[in-house]
Amino acid sequence: MSIVKEAASKEELDQYSRQIFTLGLDAMQKLSESSALITGINGLGAEIAKNVILSGVKVVTLHDSFNTTMQDLTTNFYLTEADIGKNRATASLSKFTELNQYVHVDVVEGALSAETIKKYKVAVFVNTPHQELLRLSEICRANKVKFICCDFNGVFSRAFVDVGVDHIITDPDGERPKTGAVNLITNENPVVVDTIDEEMHGLSDGEFVTFTGIEGMTELNDREPLPVKFISLSTFSVEIDGTKMSEYRRNGYFTQVKMKTTLTHTPYNEAYKKPEILCEVDLMHFDRPMTVHSCYIALSQFQEKNKRLPRPYNDQDTKEFVGLATAIHEEIFPDTEFDEKIADIFGKTASGSLAPISCTMGGIVGQEVVKAVTNKLTPLTQWLYLDHSELLSTGFPTEADVQPLNCRYDGQIAILGRQFQEKLKKQRCFVVGAGAIGCEALKNLALMGVGCGEGGLITVTDMDNIEISNLSRQFLFRTADIQKPKSECAANAIKGINPAANLRSLTIKVGTETEDIFNNDFWNSLDFVVNALDNVQSRRYVDDRCVGFGKALLDSGTLGTQGNTQSIVPFVTENYGATHDPPEKSIPLCTLRNMPYLIDHTIEYARGLFMELFTEQPADAQQFLRDKEKYKRRLMSSAATRTSTINALRKNVDTDLPKTYDDCIRWARLEFERLFANQIKQLLCNFPPDALTSLGTPFWSGKNKLPTPAVFDVNDELHLQFVGYASYLRAHNYHIPIGTDIDWERVKAISTSTPIPVFVPSTGIRIEIAGPDEKNPEPAEEQEQAGTDEEFEVIWESLPKKTEGIQIEPEEFEKDDDTNHHIDFIYTVADLRAINYSIPTVDRNQVKMISGKIIPAIATTTGVVSGLAELDVLKVVRGEKDIDNYRNWFINLAINLYNFSAPGEAKPIAEGSAFTVWDKFTFVFDHIPTIQELVDYIRTEKKVEASMIGYGTGIILMTFWPEAKVKERMAMPLTQAIEAITKKPLEDDVNSVTLTFTCNDLEDEDKDIDIPPVEVRFERR
Repeated sequence: MSIVKEAASKEELDQYSRQIFTLGLDAMQKLSESSALITGINGLGAEIAKNVILSGVKVVTLHDSFNTTMQDLTTNFYLTEADIGKNRATASLSKFTELNQYVHVDVVEGALSAETIKKYKVAVFVNTPHQELLRLSEICRANKVKFICCDFNGVFSRAFVDVGVDHIITDPDGERPKTGAVNLITNENPVVVDTIDEEMHGLSDGEFVTFTGIEGMTELNDREPLPVKFISLSTFSVEIDGTKMSEYRRNGYFTQVKMKTTLTHTPYNEAYKKPEILCEVDLMHFDRPMTVHSCYIALSQFQEKNKRLPRPYNDQDTKEFVGLATAIHEEIFPDTEFDEKIADIFGKTASGSLAPISCTMGGIVGQEVVKAVTNKLTPLTQWLYLDHSELLSTGFPTEADVQPLNCRYDGQIAILGRQFQEKLKKQRCFVVGAGAIGCEALKNLALMGVGCGEGGLITVTDMDNIEISNLSRQFLFRTADIQKPKSECAANAIKGINPAANLRSLTIKVGTETEDIFNNDFWNSLDFVVNALDNVQSRRYVDDRCVGFGKALLDSGTLGTQGNTQSIVPFVTENYGATHDPPEKSIPLCTLRNMPYLIDHTIEYARGLFMELFTEQPADAQQFLRDKEKYKRRLMSSAATRTSTINALRKNVDTDLPKTYDDCIRWARLEFERLFANQIKQLLCNFPPDALTSLGTPFWSGKNKLPTPAVFDVNDELHLQFVGYASYLRAHNYHIPIGTDIDWERVKAISTSTPIPVFVPSTGIRIEIAGPDEKNPEPAEEQEQAGTDEEFEVIWESLPKKTEGIQIEPEEFEKDDDTNHHIDFIYTVADLRAINYSIPTVDRNQVKMISGKIIPAIATTTGVVSGLAELDVLKVVRGEKDIDNYRNWFINLAINLYNFSAPGEAKPIAEGSAFTVWDKFTFVFDHIPTIQELVDYIRTEKKVEASMIGYGTGIILMTFWPEAKVKERMAMPLTQAIEAITKKPLEDDVNSVTLTFTCNDLEDEDKDIDIPPVEVRFERR
């Protein structure tokens, strides 16, 4: 089914919505017309198939020459013990088919021939022997089929991509095209463009731009894209002679144009001999990928000779393998050092498999399939090697310890050993969030056996229910699960993957308000925590709890094709809260109301207008209708805003009260005139086109864009849409029947017949706006007189006394329900306002994403970051203390960026302090101590004098309080003091609390002493 040209269903577009925000509709169109062959449905093949099916490739065909073994269950989440002995592709077909109702999934059997392969746009070969890859590569090249091969063995994985000759790339990075406002353009050769100081242009050498809306130097408008040369953050030049052009006056925008490029790859049967490894991952070991490349060819030779893989940690097999790899390396890389230690690890672990590694490489290869068939984003050039040998940095298990147990964990046991597996099964883990990352994390943990033994437990919590847009990346959910709790459905699905998993699902938010549930006993019972959250505030809270209870935290996040992971380990690394992203840049109110110069400004204005007209004002009127006297008292206490509020109220319940749908249309037509014509006319009355600043420069220049009032045209689609959507929402506010569809002919007729008052400039409004020369303008807005009490009373008395028949209901903004026309209204307002100010407009999808604060998301990125995060779970469970063996990853699948660094070290709580955030003192009492006892204890044991004691955000004691208050508080038992400041009782089962102390030196009271938090444990009697 074509998602675009054949008018895809609303449900289909909703399912893919977050992916559309990442890839665009054109890419989705190509996906829905494409086909992929995936051969080798082991764990890595299953991950690739999952991601490709979720992405919406029209036809996905599975192929496998092998039957299921017990070891396949280590990494393939769709195989069960009942499938042992069955073909892996056939056994898992039904579950893959359930993943996406819009994708046809089938199986092809037998040997792969050219006739079979040429039917597909792209073919993926998983853990396929080297000699067979040589044959398959020739077939793909001869039939113009994109060729991808990949492997995962032990603690290593790799991928190779061949997109053929002259592969077109329409967009190399998938980023939103850069656009910005022009401040000045010079008449030079080449011309130099100066942009608004506050808005960095973000352009690089070699990128292309076009110009629109320039006044004066109009020769630059709407011409072919011009190449850019970077000069500074706010200045660039374009390759064109400006010496004979008109002089720049004002206004104008530049917009980046993504130029099509072509890429030609070398086929596998040539590339393996002289591999060009451009994707550098480990910046400390540049030559290591060459060693791993040699190892993979050696592995095929070993397997062909011995009809098996090297036995795990078998010295004889490892020695033979390393010898083969050494010889191959000397032939292919004669000038590159061979890392025998890496080859040794490769040989020892090659027969094993780890779920996080298959998950990571499965996400990468899945995205390469999408790139190959959509021509969007940059394909891998051409080899990628991932090395996770740091997993074995503390030593190897014995050969006896890695022997199989004929259990589902045998693949992992072959690498990490039986003893470690038992330790994993006893872990108690908390997964916070069951969305996209949460689903992948739960799957990986269950496959690894975490919490799957006696005493082990995985607790997962998520407040949200499943929505249709989740189905394109949250693979544990199905259509039948929509509106059911995520955590419960995820837990049920995980039991299907590993019946031994011990799971507890909750639908409770983790926060201060639920600390009676997620209490001290809960946090103390955990071994580690996995964050699967999508907001910073919740992350910081979980981080604070992990720091307070000394628990490791594995955090990860995604944004479209970008992702990151952070490992937070007690007493080893810094915590999540140790670093802060810069605050999100806010838009001044004056810019939103009167001086927008970017499309983001008009979208923010439109969202605010929606809230004002259809949520806030109706909610205000609703309060008036419910209790007029209470409403009046509240209004009287807000002198600064009461006049504007009561005027809006009078319109909504009296003068502009709609009784029919036609009334709503007339109101909407008048709103158009007010918003897009009269307000602009008023602005130009206050600041005429020839206005000057206090410095004598033109006011309408730089970021002050000269606006043009709109002239309503009933035949202008955008004009009519505003009236239609605004009237629909107005009718919905007042419970006026309208039906499911807007009657556009009726909207047109009423709009045309609505009388429009002649605009008369107001003298009672002062618009304060800083000129373009002023660097730090005060927020400017329309200033109205507050009005006297007498004037307020006059308006109040004019309000209707009998309002029983008025029904009004505020709208609750919902971005994902297109039938409610919320986004439609915001889109029309944003673009109409942009047209007022000659700002380049954007499409509805872009408006929806920005106004709805939607985070673009795709399954592939989620899989990559989840796999990388769970690899560090293994290190946490092992007790790794070397910070250099942990990994904080930074990835961008669009441009093949896969980099990591060691986490930052734990920082001292103050400069020069010996304590970090992980340190804390523990005071133990056999009774509930008084505050005096705490002060005495810290003086005696720590040789410091407490000057302040805090609990949460409250203060228990400050020694400079009045003497009587200090004496009273000192005598209080700790529990009573806490209850006094929190105004609520402590639960009876609470027998420990964490306090903060500010202390001074005993000998020098002016010398502050920094100490860590103090946990006070006590017994209740």
